[in-house]
Amino acid sequence: MYKKIILAYDGSYEGQRDLLECKEIDQWFSAEIKLLGVMPYLYASMPTDKAIPLPNYEIELDFERKKSILNQGVRKLTTLGFNATGDVLIGNVALEIANYSLKYRTDLIVLGHQQHKDSLQRWDNNNFKTILELTHCNILIVISK
Repeated sequence: MYKKIILAYDGSYEGQRDLLECKEIDQWFSAEIKLLGVMPYLYASMPTDKAIPLPNYEIELDFERKKSILNQGVRKLTTLGFNATGDVLIGNVALEIANYSLKYRTDLIVLGHQQHKDSLQRWDNNNFKTILELTHCNILIVISK
């Protein structure tokens, strides 16, 4: 049984919705759930192949938007009876998830992923390998199509 779970998503409504609606979530009522959004440093919501540095005010606006989405998810989870909190972090996605997992001694990381033609674009080999190598817990990928 999992006691500490991270639900990591891309900061979008769709990504969060997919995590909150995954069929496994009903098994986690007794767990401490951390909803986690990670914003890539200086690249905010841009696709990685078109990333350009953004001015600070745009980063702050994007951060506040992601925080608002996250807070809605935390409210939904707590309304349903889950023990949930949340954080939005800025930095390297894989490293931030891995470090957060180690800090909170997580039993399970649930990664949200929107399926694209390019396969696991967000969770390319380097990102996924980083999470696998730096954490010592189970990983579940929830894919939406």
